[in-house]
Amino acid sequence: MTPKNQINILIINLARMGDILQSSPLCWALKQKYPNCHLTYLAVSSFTATVENIEFVDEIISFDFLDNIKRSIRALKGQNILENLNAINNFIKRVNNKNYDLAFNITHTNESKALTFMINSKETIGITMDPYGFRIIKNDWINYFYNSGMNRNINRINMVDIYLKTISMKETPKKLFFKLNSAARTKIKQILQANNLANRKYICVQLGASQQIKQFPPEKFGTVAKLIYQKYSLVPVFVGTKKEEIFYLAAKENLANTPHLNLMGQTSISELGALLENAEFLLTNDTGTMHISSGVNTRVIVINLATAYAHETVAYLKNNLVIEPILDCFPCTQLAECNNPVCKEQIEASHIIKAVELFYDLTKKGKYYQDDSFQIKDNQKFAKVRYLVSGFDSYNFLRLFPVIKRKLKFEDLLNLAFHYLWINDLEQKENKEIDYQKIKELFQTELKTNYHSQDINQETANFINKLEKIRILSLESLAICKQMIQNFKNDNLSILTSLVTNLYENDKKITDFGFINKELRPLIFQFQFGKENLEGNDTLKLLQATSSLYARLNTRLIFLTTILEK
Repeated sequence: MTPKNQINILIINLARMGDILQSSPLCWALKQKYPNCHLTYLAVSSFTATVENIEFVDEIISFDFLDNIKRSIRALKGQNILENLNAINNFIKRVNNKNYDLAFNITHTNESKALTFMINSKETIGITMDPYGFRIIKNDWINYFYNSGMNRNINRINMVDIYLKTISMKETPKKLFFKLNSAARTKIKQILQANNLANRKYICVQLGASQQIKQFPPEKFGTVAKLIYQKYSLVPVFVGTKKEEIFYLAAKENLANTPHLNLMGQTSISELGALLENAEFLLTNDTGTMHISSGVNTRVIVINLATAYAHETVAYLKNNLVIEPILDCFPCTQLAECNNPVCKEQIEASHIIKAVELFYDLTKKGKYYQDDSFQIKDNQKFAKVRYLVSGFDSYNFLRLFPVIKRKLKFEDLLNLAFHYLWINDLEQKENKEIDYQKIKELFQTELKTNYHSQDINQETANFINKLEKIRILSLESLAICKQMIQNFKNDNLSILTSLVTNLYENDKKITDFGFINKELRPLIFQFQFGKENLEGNDTLKLLQATSSLYARLNTRLIFLTTILEK
């Protein structure tokens, strides 16, 4: 029997282990905001074991993704139509055995979109669709999340913070959550004792990655593990799946006379968490393992290659270190096929050993990202790599800050300006005044702390001019909307046709100019998604909502211009 006043919440996540763990602060936040809620989590069957380690989840629904896709395809081909459609329908009925107050879809796929549409819920956050199959994105922050996937280089907001902000959560746990149990701890204790590691310090090393292109060469990992042992007496313990053990064999070639332990394929996910709990740190590619590490408060040194983009997905914990190549093509787009992954050659063993030194600077000397003395002097040895350290800013967002203070480039300025725009704009309450002076002071302070000054005035002036061109068009469109609203109220419907034509022409100018100038695309995409997500049949309300979108675009343009102007 359902308790009185219980709030039923459903999270739909058809992604992998790392994405599931990155949703654990959202689960925490929902329990904080709705203490009496019943939280149901729908996940792909192969990753329900991961959900079991999130303590705030009350119920798990397993979704056999491949089976349902196969059934859908067979039905479309006319094969056993009733049998296959009934099986899918029965699953939906099982999910809908309760009416949900909130359904939260955090997967950006057509499958999850369709699934979300079929859920009985009073409110939806995330991607769904209308009765005609068109995509609808519910919530400004999810709009931004979708936008950031298309403009990756200008995103500086971690996925976890986006999830938290969708429910207007101001607090953050500043970590992920991973539930450990006594059986897993006991098993790991026995393994360490059996291998004479009970009283020795160790690190965990993850050799694999979800995609080979994101994988640091295992033989280089072997060299790094040997050097770490020689310098710090930290025994490397290799973790991963049984299929990845081939990478251990490659790493082992460079581990001569180095004590180490291979546990690849020998631990459950809970036991992996228990192993990471007492490790000095985790050295890894961009993997789900680093999110387990964050969940047990063990810091991470992560090597980001190819499509891995740390600003989106770095393990959610203070003082993690990221190493990435400095290349014009980094990070790759998600759909790119790279035949020449030069990023793998750009990072050397010596660069990672330097990261370990920086790790101990943070641990033993108590230096944090705000401390100028932590930043290492730039020189030719580090010219091809970027070191970033994680920390929480004054807005409580997890950020990545440069360890090496380099000359300010226009793209650095632009990235930071957009970051300040979104964290202020998407939190903006109606009619609340923006404190531009305070924001500008924070913005300028961060620039001075993390970058050496350089003359980029002309590039900045050119960008401001482009903002002004869009602003003029947005104000014209806003004026047209107001005319349309007035004429609609007065039943002057014949005039509306010409006004609609004028609005369409202005819109085309805005989108064309925005798409031609890629640095404007985040603004234009957010505006476009807002228009695409307008719903309903009430003409007056649609006109008023459209007018609000132009007003908001104008506000965003003013914001960027104000903080960038000298």
